Amino acid sequence: HEASVLYNLKDRHYRDLPYTRVGDIIVAMNPFHWIDGLYSGEKRRFYNDNLVWNAIKKEREMKNKIEAGKGELQDSFFQKPVDMFDPHVYETSAYAYHDLMTNNQNQSILVSGESGAGKTETVKIVLTHIATIESSIFGTVNPTEDTGALEQPEIVSKILKV
Repeated sequence: HEASVLYNLKDRHYRDLPYTRVGDIIVAMNPFHWIDGLYSGEKRRFYNDNLVWNAIKKEREMKNKIEAGKGELQDSFFQKPVDMFDPHVYETSAYAYHDLMTNNQNQSILVSGESGAGKTETVKIVLTHIATIESSIFGTVNPTEDTGALEQPEIVSKILKV
């Protein structure tokens, strides 16, 4: 249903919502202007808490229930709550980090698009978010609330070459 996808993309773009979910895929449309709060520390923490830390905690609790004979195996699989959150590139990076930590398997994120569509910026946002998730354990990254920019440890800056 190409028409409905295009309608939703157009509608979300006009409402300054550059991310749209199409199944398991997050589609990003370059808004060509800064959207306040889109990459704020608050939004970053929201996705970290809900899709990484709380999810891992729930999975551990379910594993303990199963081991104690009080849970069902089908309840143990991580269910991605895609309808509970607005689509966002932080969702993609949070799921990649989550799966890396829980499954101990390498992850990849595909970012594609036309020239000038914002692929490089999206990759920077994803890598910065993953570095933020990891660093939040040790409290070494301090996001600024106005711009969502990060005060980064030296090693993170070297990796991201920002």
